Amino acid sequence: MAATRGAVCRRSKRSSCRAARAHFVAADLADATSIARFAKEVGDIDILVNNAGFSVWGPTETFEIASFDAMFAANVRAPFFLVAAFAPGMVARGTGSIINISSMAGRLGLAGGAAYGATKAALASFTQAWAAEYSPRGIRVNAVAPGPIYTRPEARELFDSLGAATAMKRAADPPEIAEVVAFLASPRASYMTGAIVAVDGGRTAELGIREWHLMGHRSTGSTRTKAIVLEAFDTLFNKRDYGAAARFWSPNYVQHSASHRARSRRPVQSDQGHAADVQARARADCGGRRVS
Repeated sequence: MAATRGAVCRRSKRSSCRAARAHFVAADLADATSIARFAKEVGDIDILVNNAGFSVWGPTETFEIASFDAMFAANVRAPFFLVAAFAPGMVARGTGSIINISSMAGRLGLAGGAAYGATKAALASFTQAWAAEYSPRGIRVNAVAPGPIYTRPEARELFDSLGAATAMKRAADPPEIAEVVAFLASPRASYMTGAIVAVDGGRTAELGIREWHLMGHRSTGSTRTKAIVLEAFDTLFNKRDYGAAARFWSPNYVQHSASHRARSRRPVQSDQGHAADVQARARADCGGRRVS
């Protein structure tokens, strides 16, 4: 699991960048003792990329404490103590680059993403605080905030739907994020520190337009409707039924009324034949407001 491991790349003095050697060191980054052992085994480094992490989505009122604690341990506590372990060596040499992998979820308000978004917002806060703390001593600290990325081949339909919500109408391929990280780590970014670089296909450029993009509509449904939809989405996602989960993000998904959904407790994909009827009932549930 990515959130429980770490890796470091070393380059010999005689080798070029193209001849770099990768040395993998396993560690449980959710465990403080393991982080200390990891830092000791790795030794001095010039570049630290805080990338390990994971996400759990769900309604706030039913969110499990164990999931909350585990996510904050991996996504927030681990980067903090990795920097605590490696930054002193960078300071002693007067050079170094730290890159935190944040997320658009740390800036956008996403239903069901309160806990995960908070972990990524914490990384953005770390970035600016560490830039103020360490940059006067030669260390640059920046963050990359990606949008949807094709990280799992079996979930391509889901990421297609998430990517459709961006200005570029697609998700990113991992190398597109890696290029930005490589740039920030390189001397080409020598005057950049404290920056949070959005690599999200323009998603955060549309703040205020799609606060409730779940199901492809604006925030017009009742609280009960949203809770039921979010519960169903979370269940399908955690079961790795990505195709079904993706339909919640489809622009063609039409919201049913809260009373109907409370009875059925399952999503219904409308077609042209009864879309008008569904929207009429949804408008009634939403006090006559427009449902798109």
